[in-house]
Amino acid sequence: MLGHLPNFNPDPILFLIEQFKADNRATKVDLGVGVYKTDEGHTPVMKCVKAAEKRLLETQTTKTYLGATGNQDFSDAMSRMVLGEELFETIRPRLVPFQAVGGTGSLRLAADLINKAAPGGRVWLGEPSWANHHAIFLAAGLTLERYVYCAPMQTELDFQSVLDAARRASRGDVFLIHASCHNPTGVDLSLEQAKAVLDVLHERGVTPLVDCAYAGFAAGFEPDLHIVRAVMSRFEEAIVCFSCSKNFGLYRERVGLLMVKSESEEIAARARLGISSIARQNYSMPPDHGAAIVREILASPELTAQWREELEEIRLAIHRKRERLSARANIAPVLAALQRQNGMFSLLPMDRTLVPRLREEFAIYMTADARINVLGVPDGMEDYLVDSLARVTR
Repeated sequence: MLGHLPNFNPDPILFLIEQFKADNRATKVDLGVGVYKTDEGHTPVMKCVKAAEKRLLETQTTKTYLGATGNQDFSDAMSRMVLGEELFETIRPRLVPFQAVGGTGSLRLAADLINKAAPGGRVWLGEPSWANHHAIFLAAGLTLERYVYCAPMQTELDFQSVLDAARRASRGDVFLIHASCHNPTGVDLSLEQAKAVLDVLHERGVTPLVDCAYAGFAAGFEPDLHIVRAVMSRFEEAIVCFSCSKNFGLYRERVGLLMVKSESEEIAARARLGISSIARQNYSMPPDHGAAIVREILASPELTAQWREELEEIRLAIHRKRERLSARANIAPVLAALQRQNGMFSLLPMDRTLVPRLREEFAIYMTADARINVLGVPDGMEDYLVDSLARVTR
């Protein structure tokens, strides 16, 4: 039977990880993997996470099942913090907060739920976008409507294209919006631009789906949630997919949250049962450890304050790295836009055929579309990266 399997293409980022590991050159630089790294190239465990884990070790009395919805205390606490106390309480009867297996899992739950409600329904997706967006929505049986978010080889938002796409969307369609720190470009909608897009979507009866994977990495945790809160306060129906991987440093623990707001309590009850059914058929229930850590942190004012301090340190480290690299744009002009962008990622405006050359000649690894994680440059390797970029892009 298995001999009839077709050939599958490896995930490009996972394949890049394996290539990097196998490279024995001392000068190798990994700009592909999307994790926070210190100047020493380390991805540390947050101190607040360590403290929360210690408390769990001392107080947890059982590992019994929690059910398909997972850790409800986690889901409620995260929703309350993400939305703010007043908004959370206002929409609570029509809100379904649901623990997911990471941000990716929340997107897949959302995609399957959309397809249950509108088989083959349309999802509007700006390009470029996170590569897995395409795979998730198509695997769920949905139809993608693509539009230009940033033109190829450019580092600025094509706002007119985004607005035109919103105007072409129809009632019942879903329109995906990155909350902040757009992956892969680092180019975000401004407050005014986001308001204009949401105005059009609201007028046309389109359901917004907000992917919020990097809250806290751009302007700060609260400012980075402005699109999430605007959508959940204004729209009768909305979906938010939230990841705790980056802002809690819980990458391998797979901690995510799906929030679905419905028009009525009756529809919300149906949505909850629908999501539970989808989860049950796929993985039965999410793992608890990471969610329990977040719940423990949010239940403690002391740990919450420590988490916010550590998150701000990460945000400032990202900005410092962007400033240092963009300051060398006189040597490598492809780095000029870094300071105007947000988050870990940026698409370098260079010929994509140069990506293999950087890997083969200089041991510099990035994805095929020239997306880089700016934090992938260890301390002491910045000059090497800049000089290498300058040599291949002259």
